[in-house]
Amino acid sequence: MFINFKCLFLASEVLSEATKIQNKIEKSFSSFSKGAQKVCVLLLKQNVSLANCILLLCRRKYLGEARILTRSLLETSAYLLFISEKDHEERSELYRHSLALSHKVAVDEFNDAVPEGCKKIDTRFYDESEGEALKYFRRKHGQDAKKDDIKKKYTLDPRKAANQLSGEIKKVYDTLYTKFYRAASALSHGQDPISSFKFMDKTFEKKKEYQKHINVELRMVIQTVCILILYDLEYIDAFLKLNYKDRLKVAKRNVENVIELIKKS
Repeated sequence: MFINFKCLFLASEVLSEATKIQNKIEKSFSSFSKGAQKVCVLLLKQNVSLANCILLLCRRKYLGEARILTRSLLETSAYLLFISEKDHEERSELYRHSLALSHKVAVDEFNDAVPEGCKKIDTRFYDESEGEALKYFRRKHGQDAKKDDIKKKYTLDPRKAANQLSGEIKKVYDTLYTKFYRAASALSHGQDPISSFKFMDKTFEKKKEYQKHINVELRMVIQTVCILILYDLEYIDAFLKLNYKDRLKVAKRNVENVIELIKKS
């Protein structure tokens, strides 16, 4: 239990520094002229908020919910790292237009499900965004490209974004995807691969086994959050030329301490 407490404390220190950096960046939002810069600042804001929520859930022992939100953090981080790594404006446009097509599908599905006589969402903004997105994809892939083919073949999703990363972060993301993402996805869709009946036995041995399982899951969540937030901060620092290296050294040291502590446990 002490290890869990220490891990949460160190993770909180990482998030405290991340929140300070994110708040400082956000205050300069209007000074960023490029679309990709603004997109990455907004993605960082979302990630820092997600990470803070995850740690709060961990403290309150809502581990399943924390795992589900960590899955979202993995996805959003993939986009942030993808855009901030290189070809910033080109990648930002791909992200923005892929998102527009996804939002249009969600709005249409919602309106289709609304009972007759009830107020539906005004789709004019989403229609316009979809039109711009289709023009963008057809300029790149041919004017005859069908909408369904565009969605299946050319739009960006978190895994495609992560697959185009390079260097150390690509290896890290692949590891996190294999060890964490699939299981968290199953959980979020009500298909937890760990049988619900495994720990139903009330014997003392079963309780010990269950607690061990919980500790492993908790530490995996904390480690994943810390690693992703650190990479997010390092990449956006380089992209926006913020020169927060001294601040990031403190965050990195705490992340390394979390990883070392978990290894020893």
